[in-house]
Amino acid sequence: MTQNHKTDHTAAVFKVINRIAVRPLIVFTGLTGKRASKMKNVRIAFVRRQLLLSIRFLSLSLLVMFLSGCESLSFYHQLASGQTQILLNRQNIDQLILDPSTDEELREQLIKIESMRQYAESHLGLVAKGSFSSYVDLKREYVLWNVFASEPYSVEPVNRCYPIVGCVPYRGYFSRQGAINHAQKLVQQEELETYVGGVPAYSTLGWFEDPVLNTFVYWKDHELASLVIHEILHQNVWLKNDVEFNEGLANFVGDQAAINWVESRASQESAERFMDRRNQWNLFKQFVVLAKRYLREQFASSKNPVDLEAIKRTGMEHVRLCFQELKPFFQGSTYEGLVNSDRFNNAFIASVGVYESNRFAFKRLYDLSDRNWSIFFQEVEVLMALSPTERLQKLRVLSDDQVASQGDDDYPDQVHCESLRNQGFS
Repeated sequence: MTQNHKTDHTAAVFKVINRIAVRPLIVFTGLTGKRASKMKNVRIAFVRRQLLLSIRFLSLSLLVMFLSGCESLSFYHQLASGQTQILLNRQNIDQLILDPSTDEELREQLIKIESMRQYAESHLGLVAKGSFSSYVDLKREYVLWNVFASEPYSVEPVNRCYPIVGCVPYRGYFSRQGAINHAQKLVQQEELETYVGGVPAYSTLGWFEDPVLNTFVYWKDHELASLVIHEILHQNVWLKNDVEFNEGLANFVGDQAAINWVESRASQESAERFMDRRNQWNLFKQFVVLAKRYLREQFASSKNPVDLEAIKRTGMEHVRLCFQELKPFFQGSTYEGLVNSDRFNNAFIASVGVYESNRFAFKRLYDLSDRNWSIFFQEVEVLMALSPTERLQKLRVLSDDQVASQGDDDYPDQVHCESLRNQGFS
């Protein structure tokens, strides 16, 4: 980097400091100075905690900016700015529940989430660390938009590496347009395939007290409990540079614990309806994983770009024929429109594979642990202590054992397609 570029970089960082650190600090100082006497002690403590956490996040973010290249500055800027806005707009849930002006449906959902949080701590041994004790209405459908990318003839995600979390197969933006712009850049400049997906919730891995968001607060009981416990788990268990392990674990634990929580409350929501919704989604994910395995094998058959283009076109045709075979399982769903659209590309297939790969393995581990969460998490720690190669091998053994001995009792048949078998794939 030249001297002029260093100067430009430093000036840009100071602009960021002014915009996302100094200005909010002035606003906070004015708030605590002019109105603190009118607030209850609980509210004062909550605001002060927000301030301290904001400063902590900003310090970390600005350090990352200094260590990053100029190209990364705008990306980390939007991350710091987006996270700061969430921290500054949190409302204490206990206060909202007591406030007579709070919408009744929102109050009921917040009370449920408090029960889910307590369940995660008392029954699973997880620590919520203050998360889901505040609420933010973002006035939008998603909190983040993730950009996944893959090479034109690959169904493996292109990883992006960051401080703290390590390497993950996506890049997150607090603005949908920002995500779209980045995706277009990857297509035009790096000739990658991309997929942009909305994210209703994410975890800061215990660095901050993650709030309840309007993007998921009104979900049905099972889905809501699964998400809350999923995110709390991330705060307690995160294996750096192994996102498939982390997401597969959180998906399994969230789903299983959600069923247990609803059963413990004798909820009015029918477990059968939840199982039907979950089964359709799990079946679709298994279809995508099957497509990923098939396409991976096809792409490995040649290194000639001309041949690969034809292989890709024919391969996707067979994948769509496979979906048509499974279509009876998806009555009333929107999956067909997705599979037949341009969005169903290598990057999308890569993104789904990340979250699905180890579900069978963790299910088998749970059964082998006598469905005891304490024993289960002890076994998870053993897996985490293994080398990446040993861990992957162990997970594959568990997964194969689950399929061979019990299958997936969410639905009777494993995913397979004659259209792929006819191509020599099994």
